[in-house]
Amino acid sequence: EGFNARLVGEDNLEVATHNGAKQQVLKILLEQGDAEDIEVRQANMEEIYSHFMTQPSAHRSAP
Repeated sequence: EGFNARLVGEDNLEVATHNGAKQQVLKILLEQGDAEDIEVRQANMEEIYSHFMTQPSAHRSAP
């Protein structure tokens, strides 16, 4: 709970979560024991905009 994951290619997993859950998600990944590399990056403005524009209008606040 608190994150989304999707397979990217054959050997990569992309995980998206909010800042407050990063440590818990990393703990879960590291407990699996088979991660060769982990990259952590912040979403850029285009990704944030796209995320909110694809949400149902009920979740968007009025200006």
